[in-house]
Amino acid sequence: MRRASARGLVPVLGTPVMINLIEAAALAAVERLLPPGHQSLGIHLDVRHFAATPIGMRVRATAELTAVDGRTLSFRVEARDDLEPIGDGTHQRVVVNVARFDQRVQRKLRPCARVTESKRAIAHRRNGDTAWTRQPRLKSRSTHWFRADLCSP
Repeated sequence: MRRASARGLVPVLGTPVMINLIEAAALAAVERLLPPGHQSLGIHLDVRHFAATPIGMRVRATAELTAVDGRTLSFRVEARDDLEPIGDGTHQRVVVNVARFDQRVQRKLRPCARVTESKRAIAHRRNGDTAWTRQPRLKSRSTHWFRADLCSP
């Protein structure tokens, strides 16, 4: 349960906050049942947010496990404020072995050396600083610079 808080111009509970509560309810419903070294991760969410909740009103999310298909867990989810339902839908989570999942994520760091270098990145390299690489953003004129020294040699 959580009290509603807002970030926008309208003083009501935001949809991202409701979604966070729904995911937390699904996680809490199954995490104690998982084997050691395993965790569930959200893979699909289909929800409606159909009623406004004023700031300060309590909100409660529930998740009911409806199906287990291999490693995939399916839930029926609902969010309610003190007076009425405010959202509902379905949510799916997949059970992963944390160690193996982390290994896969770490492997994703290695390909970052394939990023195309810009003139500025090439200048950095000529000056002996090989850690800076440029990645253009899609449909944007701005550029995001990041350090590529996390890559394995």
